[in-house]
Amino acid sequence: MNNKVILKIFIVIMFLMPIISIEDIIPWALALFFIHKSIKGFKVKEELKPIILNTVYCGGSILLYNIFVRYIESVLVKAWL
Repeated sequence: MNNKVILKIFIVIMFLMPIISIEDIIPWALALFFIHKSIKGFKVKEELKPIILNTVYCGGSILLYNIFVRYIESVLVKAWL
């Protein structure tokens, strides 16, 4: 496969991450930041390693955000009930 096709696949994956997570502005901001960073890095040098790392960082940061929000939500629900 061509590197540009793989770049587009990873961008679609990063774009789907906020959709399947908690709907909030922060996952969208993280995804857009890492998509921009991947495209900018691909223009400088056409390697896939930074793009794969950006996809992993994007997924990891959105996952950590979701875990954090769920924990805070459960604490607040217990405090209010």
